[in-house]
Amino acid sequence: MRLVIVTLALVLVGRANAQPLLTWDAPEACPTAASVQSRIEERLGRPVDDVVANVRVEIAFFGSHFIGRVDVSGDVRILTSESCEELADAVAVIAARVAREQTRPTVPRPVIESPAPAPRAWSVDGRVAAVTGVGVVPSVGVGGELAVALRGRAMFVELAQMHWFPETIPSATFDIELDVTAARIGWRARLPVRVWVVGEGGTIRTTQSRDSASPSGIAVTVASRVDATQWLAAGAGGAVELRLAPWFRIVGAAETTYSTDRDIVVAGVVVYTPSRVSARASCGIEIGW
Repeated sequence: MRLVIVTLALVLVGRANAQPLLTWDAPEACPTAASVQSRIEERLGRPVDDVVANVRVEIAFFGSHFIGRVDVSGDVRILTSESCEELADAVAVIAARVAREQTRPTVPRPVIESPAPAPRAWSVDGRVAAVTGVGVVPSVGVGGELAVALRGRAMFVELAQMHWFPETIPSATFDIELDVTAARIGWRARLPVRVWVVGEGGTIRTTQSRDSASPSGIAVTVASRVDATQWLAAGAGGAVELRLAPWFRIVGAAETTYSTDRDIVVAGVVVYTPSRVSARASCGIEIGW
């Protein structure tokens, strides 16, 4: 007995909560509520089961006209027509518009995103760049760099070979050029930024030139003496990258070094002394796997 009572109560509550879209109260000469609901669904293009709004319609006949009171959530409208059919069509238009605006929100389906592939533990990068700087060779030096880096997660080690093109010592007949091998170890963040410390060593070559006349009488410049001086320096630097493709980047870098042996001596005479602190900048392309 209790089960029957509980079941009946649930049915009554369910009916109370399942409020229909249309509440229709009209004379017998008018279309039925089911007919009007069919017209609403025809205009809506779907059933009205998911509509939460309620349209209450009360129609009465006075004289030669049907007068309808349409209540849409407190917004009351009065419609009149000589034909109840026309009045029913007007109500269907209003109710269909309300149904489009007020439907039960659908619960979105959860979107399961596939996890991003884990970054590779190791990768290899190769870079070629143009270099310019001050403090190593006379005036502003220009050169090139070729580098190969091995990267493991956020850390990397890099080996680079740089060549500085010859520069002439002012007021002298000596040309200075530098070949350097640099080793870098640094940190590469998720952002397109990397920083490092660097140690480098190489050779500064000093070439003494003199003018000589060829057999034909044309003056030519002849390298008469070549001397080599050791170059050692250490420092730090950083770079930013512009990724154009997953494997292709443009890299701009800046680096500062502090040198130890500085005096360049030729035949017992100091012909040039590089600055103790030098600075350089580079820009190049990098390919990574």
